[in-house]
Amino acid sequence: MKVNSKFFALCLMVLFSINLMTAQTSTDKSKCKNSGERSERQLEKMKAELGLTETQVSQLTAINTEYAAKMKAAKEAATDKEANRATCNNLRTEKTAAVKGILNTEQLAKFETIKSEHKGKRGKKGAHGKNAGTPEERAQKHTARLTEKLSLSEAQATRVAAINLEYAAKKKAAKDADTDREAFKNLRTEQHTAIKAVLTAEQVTAYEDMKGDRKGKKGKGRNRKG
Repeated sequence: MKVNSKFFALCLMVLFSINLMTAQTSTDKSKCKNSGERSERQLEKMKAELGLTETQVSQLTAINTEYAAKMKAAKEAATDKEANRATCNNLRTEKTAAVKGILNTEQLAKFETIKSEHKGKRGKKGAHGKNAGTPEERAQKHTARLTEKLSLSEAQATRVAAINLEYAAKKKAAKDADTDREAFKNLRTEQHTAIKAVLTAEQVTAYEDMKGDRKGKKGKGRNRKG
């Protein structure tokens, strides 16, 4: 029996869509489960390290439940990823403030120490990757790479170096202030705009190609992890 090729292709597309939806549902359930387990682990850790009373444990449980619901609602209402990230960052800040509100002075000091140690561990992990070195060292490396790839003149290299150093300082200040990701994105956009203003039309094209290649490598890296 001869099978209509268009009908066969349509069946494959439907089957693929069903499998994709099933896989996505399983992933979402796994994320929700992991999120709940993570909250429980954090609760037990805080209870042990801060010496929480039963009343405080109940209050903290209520805070976790409240903000888990808010995070879920924000995710469902978000129109894009960046908006969702900004909202989630604000909610995390609010949640941290709520948690601090139930702690006494001694517990609050320990809580801040734990947060600082956690940030320090994340910083050490990043020290082995693209963010290795001080902001000034990263700015110098970026300038050297652009000088080589774009054949910058001495005057251009000097101006690009000044721009990179300026935004390295701004990014460090934003990081120290615990600024959200949207602010970092805006700083990167400003930096790219400032650099392009120094370049010729031909160099701008090459610069955009460099950025595109970098995004492509990031995407491949995420796919391999997945």
